[in-house]
Amino acid sequence: MWAVLVVATLVGAAFLARSLWRRGLALGRAVGGAAEATAGAADRGTERADQLRAAHPVPGPALGTDPAVLRDRLAQVRAERARRRAVRADRHRRTYETWRQVWR
Repeated sequence: MWAVLVVATLVGAAFLARSLWRRGLALGRAVGGAAEATAGAADRGTERADQLRAAHPVPGPALGTDPAVLRDRLAQVRAERARRRAVRADRHRRTYETWRQVWR
């Protein structure tokens, strides 16, 4: 009787070891795939950050620049900010109206 129990325990342990081995291999493959995906995302993020820096350069110091040029630049920046504010307000208004229609 004891021999049957010992053999059954060993067979069960073998199945458990095989299952754990397979799960470990699958986990290793998944971690490898996740590492590759993370590296790709980091590369794309770096490229996008470089593109944004090139598209929107930070202006340098304005010491010694003609005040008329600076005033014109300030007017442009303020006009762009007002335009973005109006677009955002319109988008918010439409969103709030949608919410009101849903919750009535």
